[in-house]
Amino acid sequence: MRYQCNAPAKIILTGEHAVLNAVPALSLALSLNTNCEVGFVEQNNPSFTIELLNYKQKYSLPFVLWEGMAIEIESRFQQYLNRSLPIQTVLKRPLDLIVTCLYHFHTKHRIKHGDWQIKISGHGMHGRGLGSSASVIVALLSSLYNQLGINVDDEELLQLAITIENRQHGQSSGLDPATILRGGGVKFQSEHPIEVLANRDFPIFIIDTGIAESSTGQAVNFVQQHFAKNHPIWQEFVLVSNLIEQAWLEENTKELQIQVKQNQKLLEQLGVVPNKVKNFINSLDDCVGKICGSGAIEGDSAGIILCIGKAPISLCEEYGYNILPIKLNTKGTYCEVVD
Repeated sequence: MRYQCNAPAKIILTGEHAVLNAVPALSLALSLNTNCEVGFVEQNNPSFTIELLNYKQKYSLPFVLWEGMAIEIESRFQQYLNRSLPIQTVLKRPLDLIVTCLYHFHTKHRIKHGDWQIKISGHGMHGRGLGSSASVIVALLSSLYNQLGINVDDEELLQLAITIENRQHGQSSGLDPATILRGGGVKFQSEHPIEVLANRDFPIFIIDTGIAESSTGQAVNFVQQHFAKNHPIWQEFVLVSNLIEQAWLEENTKELQIQVKQNQKLLEQLGVVPNKVKNFINSLDDCVGKICGSGAIEGDSAGIILCIGKAPISLCEEYGYNILPIKLNTKGTYCEVVD
């Protein structure tokens, strides 16, 4: 029997970086799916066959090799925690995320010996602030729980996903996996229950500026090094977050645009908006834009821009950016038997 689990992408209305400092964040799940298919057959020579379809990569890993790779990843993560390695060297390639995901699942629920077949494909827009790593993690974990017949509540899966995502980004707030798991709109704040954000209809587009040249982990570390938890900018984020939530609930497009613009100014103060992206956002006429991921601390690209208003098609053509209407995913992650 094979299971396929589908996990959406996510965008952040407000809370980039600030969520790590206990500021409330608002996020939305998008119908840009990551699919994970897992099959299992009992046999005496346990191994994983892992296909990463977007990267056109296929691996065959005997258990002994997989466990050795996972232990090396954990060693590198410990060196990162000891400040002797940068975060981007912990997971060096896409396969490493799968290896460490399997390893941490195995430490909690022992993976049966046998022939495991894992196929993963996604929307192809990784590295752009859409929560691609979290989508892979949640989809794979959900597939494993289903394949092994283990009933799991959202909290256990979420905590395991956060542990794994720390290896990717250094410090996970939990926002990405929570949104991807639940679907719809989410209000997330550390040490507070997750709240469902009411569905609203706004003219929203996403604009792709390209893959950020710095990783999420690098951008997060940069901000943490330059803005302490008691820095006054985080209280400014609190105010903006509350006003964005109010405008969202009241379906007040004009006020939402005003506060999204203010949110963008705060992100620029953090130093995570490249000049080219900043100039593009400042050139918008009939809509308001903001980056909706970690941004970038080098290069010209910063992933996805969230645009509220009229689609700036001509300006996107001038900058060479792709623009896409968004469709919200209200279902969240779900699994089904495929044979």
